[in-house]
Amino acid sequence: MSDAAPLTCELLPAIQNFLREAIQYSCGESVAPIIDDYPVTFGNTWKTNGDFQCFVAAAIFSRTIGLKNKALAAQRCVEAPLVKSDDSDSSAPKTKPKKVKRIRGGTMKVQTVSKFGLVRQREYTNAREVAEGIVSCFDCCNEETLELIADVRISGKSACIVITTKAHMTWHINEDRFP
Repeated sequence: MSDAAPLTCELLPAIQNFLREAIQYSCGESVAPIIDDYPVTFGNTWKTNGDFQCFVAAAIFSRTIGLKNKALAAQRCVEAPLVKSDDSDSSAPKTKPKKVKRIRGGTMKVQTVSKFGLVRQREYTNAREVAEGIVSCFDCCNEETLELIADVRISGKSACIVITTKAHMTWHINEDRFP
């Protein structure tokens, strides 16, 4: 087996489209194009993990919250107080450069409509929740592609969606990679 890509590389376009569809159901059609900037790729650790990965959830959350809070960022700019260069020379204060308080938190609120016309309101407070929302909508997506998927996990703080196809799971079993 080559180090370049898993044997399931021909499934990449189907997995990409499947994830785009799940994003539309979970986050709305307006953010679905973000997947073009953060596409599904072969997993960095595909020999020991899933064959595909995608970091789109973090991008969706940060872009949505970033746009929402852009105006707030200007309001939260504060100038640091004057500080002295050292204790011996109190007559020559120096200033620190302006600092911007980081905007932490925020809520991404979305309204979506299912293919059956059901309107849903969702709120996400971090990228992991966005990833969980995307994964929870997998059952609403293309059934043929869903049949190819054996396992989906959300990995780490980056909220990376790791997808293992049934073909890749079989490869792991044949390579005796399970205890």
